[in-house]
This record gives sequence, structure tokens and C-alpha cells, in this order.
Amino acid sequence: MADPDAIQRKPYSRPWLSLVEQIEKLKIRGLVIEDDTTAEVFLHPANYYRFTEGCLAFKKPSHSFPAGVTFEKVQYAYFFDLKPRQLIFCMLDWIEIDLRTSVAYDFVQVYGPFGHTNAGNFHHRFGNLPDFVNAH
Repeated sequence: MADPDAIQRKPYSRPWLSLVEQIEKLKIRGLVIEDDTTAEVFLHPANYYRFTEGCLAFKKPSHSFPAGVTFEKVQYAYFFDLKPRQLIFCMLDWIEIDLRTSVAYDFVQVYGPFGHTNAGNFHHRFGNLPDFVNAH
């Protein structure tokens, strides 16, 4: 494996842009932004780069926008993309809770409420348990 310190890194040439400058850059590329304040309020938590991912469907190869593409259209696409992601993470949360609850329920039924404190109750592949597990 290569030493990370030995890797030659290309200097990052893009300057930091304030929210006002980010909005101006989008306008220069042809995005219609009617209310800068609304765009700024949206971009601050949403992140410019995540927002510009939503712009990809609207951009030309020259990184400019076709006539008539508005901030609101891209914002709608952003939220359209966000909804499935939120649903998936919500379902993953339920799956995780269900799995942990099932494992805990079955484990406690067999080994008791403090069974987790006895290393002998675990498979040998879990042999490197922290000291606090064996302390009781």
C-alpha cells in the first residue's frame, strides 16, 4: 500500500466562494434566479455541490444552463431526489432497530439480562472483546 504522505497531490485550484458568489456563478452559467435571498437560504444548509448535482440533468456539456431553467426547477429536482433517500434511510432505521431488538431478545432469553458480560457466551471469533466485558 502506498504511503499517503508520498502521494503527490494536485493543488486544489478552485477558490472558496461565499453564498453570494455561488449564486452569481449559477447566474453566469444561465440559471434563472429571481430571488437571491431565497436561493441563499436554501443553499446554506443544502450545500452548493449537492445542489449542483441536481443541476446535471439541466446543464449543457459546457456547464451552462439552457434558456428558461430556473432555480425553482432545479430545487424541485433536488427535493424529488431527496425523498427516496429519506424513505430508504427511514426504512433502514426500522430494520436496524428490529434486528437489534430481535438479537437482544433472543440473547437475553438464553443467557439472561447480563449475559453480555460473559465472554463465554459469544462465538470464539469474538475473542478480542474489550476488558470491560470480562470484568463482571
